[in-house]
Amino acid sequence: MDNHVFTVETYTDSKKEDWDQFADSCDEAWFWHTSMFLDAWPYGDNISFLIKKEGEVLLAQVLFLEKKEIGNSFFSVGSFARNRNLPKNISKKLRVFYIEHLQNLAVQHHVDSFHYSIHATLPKAFWPELCPLVNPMIFYGYNNRISQSVVIDLERSESDIFQQYSQTTRNLIRRYENDPEIHVIEARPTQTDLDAYYKMHVETYQRTGVNPHPKEYFQKIFLNAIPKKYCRILFLYRGDKLLAAHNVLTYKGVSMYWTGCSVTDKGESETRLLMHRQIVFSKHAGSRYFEVGEIRPNVTAGKLKGLTDFKKSFGGMVHPIFSGEFNL
Repeated sequence: MDNHVFTVETYTDSKKEDWDQFADSCDEAWFWHTSMFLDAWPYGDNISFLIKKEGEVLLAQVLFLEKKEIGNSFFSVGSFARNRNLPKNISKKLRVFYIEHLQNLAVQHHVDSFHYSIHATLPKAFWPELCPLVNPMIFYGYNNRISQSVVIDLERSESDIFQQYSQTTRNLIRRYENDPEIHVIEARPTQTDLDAYYKMHVETYQRTGVNPHPKEYFQKIFLNAIPKKYCRILFLYRGDKLLAAHNVLTYKGVSMYWTGCSVTDKGESETRLLMHRQIVFSKHAGSRYFEVGEIRPNVTAGKLKGLTDFKKSFGGMVHPIFSGEFNL
């Protein structure tokens, strides 16, 4: 690599295999950098891009354009992932090139804000034993934002993991496990199960005043991610009545709670059993970590506190989520 000429390929002009191979091999990349996710994400125009040198992918950026009447904006799920094994001089030039390219894109698309860019929490480069102390995004033109997520170490024994749950969570799980009317089944990649899940998803979001995701988003999850074992969805029934569903995403040795829904606001109890079942399954399926999800430790009241308390009730460690807003 004796010259420093970089090229850019947009997602629409690049090969999906390039994205998938880079996502598989790069220790900063995760599921958000795969073509399966990029094809499924329903919001904004996909202007994600690869930066290459001599045909080799050096960096992948997940990027979406949200068009507005006044001032467009960028947002990203997964942010950028880079090859960290480059010579220092190449890495430095890549960083400068990346910042300039993103700034040029902002001008081209009349963007006045970068809403958010969130790194994948647990690609291998950010596993607890390897996680950097400084947000790597600040070296690529972003301001410094860090939040936290609860992560469970699945190398511990199943009994030890269970004992780290709060007493309330352990008691609720035991109660549901011993209830003869409760049964849990794994969702199949069928239209029937998709319809059942989506109906409950719409009900859940409408209760909270949030617009539901488009059905096509979940259709791609059911028909693509489930058969390839990236995604596992559990349904919980009381008798023949569906009460709750729980969706876990697994990729490159890490499982994470992705989406969930329930028929009532009190579905938290059912979700504790489903979360436990998914944690145990992920452990035995070979995952190294299980991410329960983002928490807000500083919130003292309201729904966010309830969600934080729920996630913390599964024990685990508090792990950073690196994010930032690009300085346009």
